[in-house]
Amino acid sequence: MVLAPHQGGRREQSTTLIELLDTLNIEKVYVLGVSAGGTPAIRFALDYPERASGLILLSSAPVWDKKPQKLPGRMGPASVVNRNYLMWLLSPFFQLIFGLPSNTIYGMLPLRERQAGIDIDATITNPDMAVHYEHYPVETLKPPVLLLHAKDDRVVPFAPPQGQVQASLHRYPNLTTVLFDTGGHMIQGHPGKVHHAITQFIRETS
Repeated sequence: MVLAPHQGGRREQSTTLIELLDTLNIEKVYVLGVSAGGTPAIRFALDYPERASGLILLSSAPVWDKKPQKLPGRMGPASVVNRNYLMWLLSPFFQLIFGLPSNTIYGMLPLRERQAGIDIDATITNPDMAVHYEHYPVETLKPPVLLLHAKDDRVVPFAPPQGQVQASLHRYPNLTTVLFDTGGHMIQGHPGKVHHAITQFIRETS
């Protein structure tokens, strides 16, 4: 089961996913959380560990090392640029600002079908693990975890002071990490290694 951005991050989402699995008569799944989808993926693994064979975090939003003294506000693109034309005008600068290829824009348009999800990510999902830090006790996670991340990711920075990924690795009780020096948020240039790591993780933990 793949959880991508724009799907929320609170317990209501976990309940909805369980209802889906029950409807499909699926007992257990590997949960893959990508980018902002890491929040609902972690939430699912915490709430329903008996239904998660494993948790895979790919360029995922991280848990926090400790609750920040100043809680984050909006974490995502400003609502004013959440428009087709403005985002298209910004696309030539994606590589410079986010480390993303400019053609990423073609997977985003038309934004009118994604605007609500982008705003939910920025205002609810992305800040959730900081705002509700105490509700994400990942030290108690039962399913094994595979974390794949590029150290030069600009969307979800790996290292402090901007990033929380590196600082929070110690919180996971059963963690396998696969880190890349380059590749950015899309972990470009390493498709074979990513596929192999995920396949090996599933083979070893199934």
